[in-house]
Amino acid sequence: MAGIFKAYDVRGKYPDELNEENAFKVGSAFGKLMKGDKIIIGMDARESSPSLKDSVIKGLYGEGKRIVDIGLCNTPMLYFAVINLKADGGVMISASHNPPEFNGIKMVKNFNGNILQIGDDSGMKDIEKLAKEIEVKEVEPEVEKTSILNDYLNEILKKLNKKSGLKIIVDYGNGVGSISAKPFFERTGFKVISLYSEPKPDFPNHVPNPHEEKNFNDLIKEVKKRKADLGIFFDGDADRAIPVDENGVILRGDILIGILALDILKQSKEKNIFYDLRCTHSLPEEIKKAGGNPIAMKVGNPYYKEKLINEGGVLGAETSGHMMYKEHYCIDDGLYATVKLINIMLNTGKKLSELSSPFMKYFKTYEINIKTENKEEKLKMIEKTYSKQGAKISKIDGITAEFNDWWFNVRPSNTEDLLRLNLEANTKKLMEEKVKEIENIINT
Repeated sequence: MAGIFKAYDVRGKYPDELNEENAFKVGSAFGKLMKGDKIIIGMDARESSPSLKDSVIKGLYGEGKRIVDIGLCNTPMLYFAVINLKADGGVMISASHNPPEFNGIKMVKNFNGNILQIGDDSGMKDIEKLAKEIEVKEVEPEVEKTSILNDYLNEILKKLNKKSGLKIIVDYGNGVGSISAKPFFERTGFKVISLYSEPKPDFPNHVPNPHEEKNFNDLIKEVKKRKADLGIFFDGDADRAIPVDENGVILRGDILIGILALDILKQSKEKNIFYDLRCTHSLPEEIKKAGGNPIAMKVGNPYYKEKLINEGGVLGAETSGHMMYKEHYCIDDGLYATVKLINIMLNTGKKLSELSSPFMKYFKTYEINIKTENKEEKLKMIEKTYSKQGAKISKIDGITAEFNDWWFNVRPSNTEDLLRLNLEANTKKLMEEKVKEIENIINT
């Protein structure tokens, strides 16, 4: 089981790393950890998902849990089902944006009507320890089956202020985002063109992975060709939806956070906006101008859910595209964020490029992965080098160094021999110079 327990889910290649035996053990361990008895389970369209789901169910049932199976779904639907059906927890079988040979198990708790995701600091280490001690046994589970789709769609449709006025291209990448988003758009008056909407286990057109820009090529082409107002790229399990503007420009997560944050701050007495430390510095600057309280955090979407639950606030979000609204059970839901964005566009009458422009004033890289076997040694070297140059250093997640005209963050990968670099500067030339400078330090 070594290596499948990640920072906020269980994930690995099937069947070499994650298989039915391990899935049973994870299900059983989660069952032992959970105090309540009602658990919702769902799965994506990968070939390995049905058998892994059955094994998790057996593990849960063996611990006396009552299982409700919502079948083929996406992750936001699973989260919603946990709340809507008043369950104690939930399990989603999915590897999100990873290639077809991967699969995963995501576990959540219902915490006073909000979703709390199991991660490193909220039970994952306990599950890993328990799972290693569990023996697989024969179990014949009893399972309830239900559908959550209509209730979920009705909830989302209530949030849409206007149901016409935009031309939208949606790329589902043959993931499970279409299960909810396609019928949602069919109930509106928007002109919507769908790409790769049928869930397929092998992702024949492109992997629904927003981290690789090449996967946006078809969407960008269609947005330009059809003169659309908006393009939407759903990742594999639909907890993220990345916008493309009318010019075919991909709006990364920190830009989307900004647009959504400025809107929600007009409507809320709460002012805390939690964002990850990789975001452009124009984000906290604009949030402060709007009367908000921007709070930088370490990377990892479970941390934002915890903050929203425990400390209040209105929005928690990451540059990777996870957007979590307090008003929406603290869950990351790509369709919900899309509805919020559509409302903003229609209410203001502005194009997406106009809404994003306040957050485009600096020159920023998006995560550069640099191979190195000596991660800790290199981090110490970077800290020493830039401390001597008078940088303001923080260690929320890796090393962040700030100067007057540029800043960077370098943090270690949890699973690979990589350091991840994010850097922003006042000019493109300075950005390029400093990237080379830091790469040279790491490669020396």
